[in-house]
Amino acid sequence: MNAVIGLTGYSGAGKGSFYDSIRDYNIPRIITGDITREEVKKRGYALNAKNLAVVANSIAKKYGSYMNFIKKNVQDILVKHDLLVIDCLKQWSDYPALLNYCSNVILVAIDAGMINRYERMNERRRGGDPASLKAFLKLDENETLRGVGELVSLSDCVISNNGTKEDLRNKSVKFLESIICSF
Repeated sequence: MNAVIGLTGYSGAGKGSFYDSIRDYNIPRIITGDITREEVKKRGYALNAKNLAVVANSIAKKYGSYMNFIKKNVQDILVKHDLLVIDCLKQWSDYPALLNYCSNVILVAIDAGMINRYERMNERRRGGDPASLKAFLKLDENETLRGVGELVSLSDCVISNNGTKEDLRNKSVKFLESIICSF
């Protein structure tokens, strides 16, 4: 049986850290943010939060959903592997689109307080991360409008990431082992 663990949550919540915690299980991962960053570069745009949102929205509009854009990648991986992590679903339309071609989707929200997320994003300084509190708040607003809050509320599991990295690691491994046991 194949399954997709679809991560969701607001920027800076710790979706990448969730995956780092379960890396030893050798589960393949598709990072939609990396795909979007590559698309931004291909189009010759500056790598910033605004252009990331513009490109992600144009992909979703063209394909009906971002998950339709990566459908072939997902299907190719699931031919060879029982589990796949998609990091991450950011628009409400992503979930039903993914269910159209993958019947076993486990939606997992990584949740963290706004201050924690802002501080983490300032520390990591990844391309496209907001450079100011004002830009961070705008990003949060845009993610809410795109449906991140709805995805979090529909999640099969919500993992709180307001503690230490070790706390998140323990929660992530415990969650994954419960999934593996159900196979």
